[in-house]
Amino acid sequence: MSGRFDSHIHLFEHGYSGDRPAGAELADYLALRREHGIDRALVVGYEGEPAYAGNNDHIVDLAVEHPWIHPVLYLAETARRLPDAVRAGRADGVSLYPTRRVAAELWDELDGLGAVVSVNVPADRADLIRDAVHVERAAVLVSHLGLPGAAGAAGDPLQDRLRAILDLAVNPRIFVKLSGLYAIDPRFPHAGARAAFELIADAFGLERLCWGSDFSPVLGAVSAEEAMTLPDWVAGQLRTSERDAVLGGNLHRLMGGAG
Repeated sequence: MSGRFDSHIHLFEHGYSGDRPAGAELADYLALRREHGIDRALVVGYEGEPAYAGNNDHIVDLAVEHPWIHPVLYLAETARRLPDAVRAGRADGVSLYPTRRVAAELWDELDGLGAVVSVNVPADRADLIRDAVHVERAAVLVSHLGLPGAAGAAGDPLQDRLRAILDLAVNPRIFVKLSGLYAIDPRFPHAGARAAFELIADAFGLERLCWGSDFSPVLGAVSAEEAMTLPDWVAGQLRTSERDAVLGGNLHRLMGGAG
């Protein structure tokens, strides 16, 4: 099989913490990439806080030097147009962190470009991306199992909380990232995320699940080795071909080639 394809990492010039030497975070990931056989990675741009201003330019520049990097650039809700690098083909698409409904016109524009769209939105706000169900050429990747909230949290049953995400499964161009499990259950192996995983896998199928490490924010919750490990309660449910697909094959197929 081809190597892994990490569907969700962040690379900041001075690290996620903002206080590291330039390039140190990249060096850490390069070491993990070699150790764990990662061919390619979707690098999610984030500029939602002043400390991370300029992250889009940073990851586009990195991609010139490192062809394994596939940038998706942060698109602020106030932006009037897509980043030039997306229009010019120097980035693969955009990352959205919506707090209001994503306009149908934006989905149409992204669809016309065949863009990759990484979406971080809590399950209880997933109605904000409901128009994604109409895309035909774009590829929409919903991050972190749809962010259903902490396992065992009081409130609506899990299936109800995930309903707006599960409803998107009718469109074969919408995928879900098996990432950010620590947001559901902070202790590795994140067994509290199993119910959400099973609901998502049943609705979307294993062929539309894409493993992601969430490097480097994940390191605030687990070790680097744990971040790169598919939990046994997931791996134990999968045949070898299914595991390989989730770890990289699905995203290789979506993005074209083996890197």
